[in-house]
Parts: sequence; structure tokens; C-alpha cells
Amino acid sequence: MGLFRRNQDRALSDKPQKGGAGCLIAFGACFALFGSIFVVAFFVLPMWHVIEARSWQEVPCTILESHVERAAGKGSTYRVAVRYRYLREMDGAPPGGYESTRYSFATGSSSGRDSKQAVVDRLPPGLRTTCWVDPHEPSEAVLVRGITSGMWFGLISLVFPAVGIAVIVFALRLRRKERLRQDGQLGLSDEVATPAATFPADPLGDTTGPQVLIPAQTRLTKFLQALLFTAFWNGVTWFILGFWLIPAWQRGEAVGFPLILLSVFALIGLGMVGVTIHAALAMTNPRIRVTVNRRSCRPGDTWELSWECLGDARQLQNLCLALEGVEEATYRRGTTTTTDTSVFCRLPVAAADDGRTITSGRAAITIPDDAVPTFTAPNNKLHWRLIVRGEIPRWPDISDDYAVLILPPEGAP
Repeated sequence: MGLFRRNQDRALSDKPQKGGAGCLIAFGACFALFGSIFVVAFFVLPMWHVIEARSWQEVPCTILESHVERAAGKGSTYRVAVRYRYLREMDGAPPGGYESTRYSFATGSSSGRDSKQAVVDRLPPGLRTTCWVDPHEPSEAVLVRGITSGMWFGLISLVFPAVGIAVIVFALRLRRKERLRQDGQLGLSDEVATPAATFPADPLGDTTGPQVLIPAQTRLTKFLQALLFTAFWNGVTWFILGFWLIPAWQRGEAVGFPLILLSVFALIGLGMVGVTIHAALAMTNPRIRVTVNRRSCRPGDTWELSWECLGDARQLQNLCLALEGVEEATYRRGTTTTTDTSVFCRLPVAAADDGRTITSGRAAITIPDDAVPTFTAPNNKLHWRLIVRGEIPRWPDISDDYAVLILPPEGAP
């Protein structure tokens, strides 16, 4: 238990710790802040204008010009471009009347040229129709004062603040949980009470028969996680870039800072595409089926295992199996918490570098007498895993982990 006491002493040291919940809160705040800006620009302001325009007055107007304006190059988006003249003599209109180019309160542009062309066809030059004019500011007018379909696309930007808030809530709950853990160890005299380590029971029995190990995380799970995160990240990022920022920049609007910021997010998204492709290729690798004589062991026990390569073993340049002990220690300084993960023990089990031994083989390892058993404590966690690594030239390597339970010695309290 010296390992546990050493980690607890380090947890109470004065070494500054960075990261943890604070980084998550900062990341979530950035997402929520910029997401809120997008929501205001794409949805809140247009809807506010729609509400204000309910008191505007309807006056006659004449269409002077109308066409579909292309807002971008390849992968174009479009908007209805219109110019019309209206006259209000009681307000002392200038000679010829007022002119406006506002079709609706929706901002930006969107894909779908045909729908915009249909609107333009209904507004040919010379058409006499009506527009809505602000009675307090006659120079402000709009042809369509109600809600248009383009405004509802602004609701998609709600994803950004929603993700940001979710990250912040998760970080705050994590911080609160860590505070409760830490505070629960302090008495009124600020003396440290040694928390008891919780040793897991043997769910399979110490003498269970042969079992095929299941990876802690399957290759399909890794691929789906990468795919979903990549699709979400790139979908939101490129939607905002393609439907708002790039068209606005091409029109000469001042969107330099948000465009640079979203470009960074786009580069991260491209990196995630590479991670997803790597995970997809890894799914085609040969599978190593590992069979053990028992899933749980005690110090001093001999652990026997065998492996079989399901697939073309000639793809593998080498194969190695090892038993690792992993320590996770949580520290706190002030309100900042962080968790360090380190491998404190690595025991080679087997290694193969030719087709025959890679295809199948057997090995045995004796668990050291002083091996620390698997346990969980408020600030420490120690677990063991069997790692299987296979090197494949010019292709994603095999990297599978399997949970292994090391029990306390016989008769241990």
C-alpha cells in the first residue's frame, strides 16, 4: 500500500496543477459565446425586426430591378436582390421618392437557386406592388415583413451554445464531484484521514476455465465515435462558413475575425477526418483472439494464455503482448483538479516476429508476489490490462486492450 500512500502525499503537495475542469469550462465558454453571436445574428435579430415591423405601414411601390444574386463561387449560395421605389408625400419624400433594396429580414444567403428565381419571376421590373415602411423612419422599408424559410436555418446555430453549455455543466459537475471527494477527506483539524481502498470482488471465481477476452473498446466503437464527432464538428463548422462567413466576406463585409476563428475549427475538422479514416482502415486489420485460463489472478499465480490471428497474418511484421499496470491519480490545488495517468509496471508476455508464431501461440506469465491488486480509492485508481500490439507496414497498427483483474493475496484483509 506504499504506492497508495505516496500518491496521496503527492496529492497534498504544493505542486501547481493545471488543466482539468478549468480548461473544459474555458472551452465551453468559447463555444457558447461564439454560438450565441451566431444565434443573435441569424435568428434573434431577424425575428426582432419581424416583430417590430408589425406596426409598419403598407404603401405602394414600384419594382425597379430584380435578379438572383450569386453570393459565392463554387458551391454557391444565392439571395434575392431587388430594388424598388416608394413614395410618401406626407413625410416630405425626396424628389422621385425613397428607394430600398431590402427584400426580407433574413440575413445571409442559402443554397437553392430555383426558389430564389421563382421569387424574382414574381417581381419583374415595372411591377406595381406594396411594401412595408417604418412610420418613424421612412427610409426603412421591406417587401416581405413576415417570417421567411431562411430564418429558420438560423436555429441550427443553436447547436454551438448548446454544446458549450453542456461542456460547462459537465465541467462544473466534475469540479463539484472532485471538491466533495477532497472535502470528505479533511477533518476539522485539517488532518488527512487515509481513505480505504476498495478491492473488487472476484466476479468469475479464482479457478474459472478458459475464456476469450473481449477488448475494452472494439474497433467499431472507436470508428463510430470518431465518425460521429467528425460529422458533428464539420457539419456545424462548414455550414456557418459556407452559408454565412464566406459569402459575407466575398461581399466585402467585415467578418475577418470570425472567419479566421472558424477556419481554425475547419482545420481541426480536417484533422478529425484523418482520424476517422485511420479508424476505418484499422477495422480491416486481422483480429487477435486471446484465450486465457482465468480472467482474474492473484500475486504468485501463473497466468496462461493463447492467441490466434483471425485474418492474414502475413500483414503483420511483429506481434507483442504485455501486461501493464496503470495508475490514475487525481490532485487538487485550490479549485483546480487534474488526473495523471501513468504506467507503473509493464511485464512482457510474448513476442512474435514470423508468420508461424504470429498466426498462433501460447505463453505464460507469473504474477509478481508484490503486484499491487486492482483497487479504487477517492483519489487513486489502479487497474491492469493486457495490451496487444501488432505492427503493419504502411497501415494502421493493431492496438487492442483487455481488462485484467488482479485480486489481493489469499488471506489479505
